[in-house]
Amino acid sequence: MWKIKQVVDKVLEKLLIAIISCMFVLVLLQVFTRFVLDAPLSWTEELARYLMVWMGFLGAGIGLKYGLHMSLGILSDRLRGKTKLVMHVLSHVLTLSIGVLICVYGYKIMLSGRERLSMALQFKMQYVFVIIPISGVIIILNCLESIDNALKHARSIRQDNGQKTGIGIPKE
Repeated sequence: MWKIKQVVDKVLEKLLIAIISCMFVLVLLQVFTRFVLDAPLSWTEELARYLMVWMGFLGAGIGLKYGLHMSLGILSDRLRGKTKLVMHVLSHVLTLSIGVLICVYGYKIMLSGRERLSMALQFKMQYVFVIIPISGVIIILNCLESIDNALKHARSIRQDNGQKTGIGIPKE
């Protein structure tokens, strides 16, 4: 299953690059039409804003995979062995529960956008809001993968070294 997820992660990373590139082009176009042609396009700002929303939600899920979110290492850096493993798993279980909340409430928000249209582009806001539950699923999958990796790593250290302590958490 994690092999499929790796492919999905690569696709998401490429999608993020495409979104950022589109945002750059849209903002450049907006600046050019506003200040050079003195005839700004109304839709470029709105589309760039919606792409930024997508970038934020997708980036949150991908950032979790690579451990890029801000954290306080004051406590976790001092922990060792099983205590560190438990803390790592517990933090990902809590993050997973937040992912579930994002899925549930994001789905409700997405459904609320079925009847609303965007101002300039005139498309259903549901297409903007669909990223919220998708992001929740990405967060859940990344948490499950991280927990699985940590437990596998702990088992391999225990088997390789015959130790019951010194369990480290793999860097993701």
